[in-house]
Amino acid sequence: MTDKLTGREKLEVTVESVLQLIPYVGGALATSYFSVKQTKRFKRLESFYQEVSDQISKFDNKILSIQDHDED
Repeated sequence: MTDKLTGREKLEVTVESVLQLIPYVGGALATSYFSVKQTKRFKRLESFYQEVSDQISKFDNKILSIQDHDED
């Protein structure tokens, strides 16, 4: 994973900056738009980690305990 921003990410930063410049309502607009976006991103991450957790728990049932392994 790289630390460089893609063109789309640079555009989003620019749009947020421009929205912040609008007097009175710019900050609220930028916050409402980008907070919804961040919330969606966070929910996708939660969903991904929940799926990973479910997959790991399925494998847990298939792993033998130390006592069940062959001593040789």
